Amino acid sequence: MLCAKMQHFEWGELPMRLMPVTDAMFLWGESREMPMHIGGINLYTLPEGADETEWLNDQLTLLRQSEGLRRPFSEVLKLTPFGQYGPIRLTPDRDIDMHYHVRAAALPKPGRYREMFELASRLHSGLHVRTRPLGEITLISGLPHRQIATFKKVHHALMDGAAS
Repeated sequence: MLCAKMQHFEWGELPMRLMPVTDAMFLWGESREMPMHIGGINLYTLPEGADETEWLNDQLTLLRQSEGLRRPFSEVLKLTPFGQYGPIRLTPDRDIDMHYHVRAAALPKPGRYREMFELASRLHSGLHVRTRPLGEITLISGLPHRQIATFKKVHHALMDGAAS
């Protein structure tokens, strides 16, 4: 077994860490027919007196800040010439596009939970782009009772269901 010190590498100025084989197996086993990511929906009620549009814009601004973004959400896969079957390292993404990873979606009025689940199903069906960090979040508005939902999707190689 590798000791923790041996799992961190330096390549140029970017610190890298080796992905454990047990996590890499989720990359190896992934296909269009069997995606290997996890997802979840959370439902929130807006605070009393809060303007929905203003509140959503504030949350998007907050979530799209890349400063202080913690791993694994700030890391991208670094492959060897053997591709995903060689050692896989994770390195910080210095040019992360937070507008790609944090999105907003509005259900057509009157939004129902059924449409929210249909949207979540569509968002969950696509594979992650492996040249970007393997996590996304979508804020969903247009629900009844002043509710907002978040849909989060993370590749299973980075996080399991219990850790999420």
